[in-house]
Amino acid sequence: MIVHKKRIFFLMFGVFTLLFIAGCCANIKQMPAAAGTPQIEKNNVVFKGGKSQSGSVQMISVEVYCPTGDGTNDIKIGWAGTSSGSGELASINFPEAHFGDGPSKVEIKACHHNSMRVEAFDQNNNMIADAAIPSNEQHVSKTLVLQGGNIRRIDVIGAEIGINDVCW
Repeated sequence: MIVHKKRIFFLMFGVFTLLFIAGCCANIKQMPAAAGTPQIEKNNVVFKGGKSQSGSVQMISVEVYCPTGDGTNDIKIGWAGTSSGSGELASINFPEAHFGDGPSKVEIKACHHNSMRVEAFDQNNNMIADAAIPSNEQHVSKTLVLQGGNIRRIDVIGAEIGINDVCW
């Protein structure tokens, strides 16, 4: 009986260690299609649509989007414009209740039909990293890596964006 409990302990310890080392992902491709909504949550990561300067909320959805015809669902951000004035950018958020100070590294697999840039912020709203998919690299999935501190929020800037997955 004691040997059996030790084996279970070591097996569980190994699984937790593997999960810690390998990290986690939002697994967006496993999400069912969903019509426009201001916010989507997957594996405790919160994706928010932006707000225009006039205050209208920009909806996000889950659909096969970019790259076109790949057959996997993405979180579609149709517009992620300016945050000046009363506007807000679309964002990817790591709530303190689930992520503490936030992950130290985030990888975003994404694609765009127009443009895309991301900026990572810590809990004090200090920008700690940024990355972009060049405008001439449309319709191709790329992985953007953000690191350099604990990430609480990632602003998404651009238009016609498909977030394929987010891993931390």
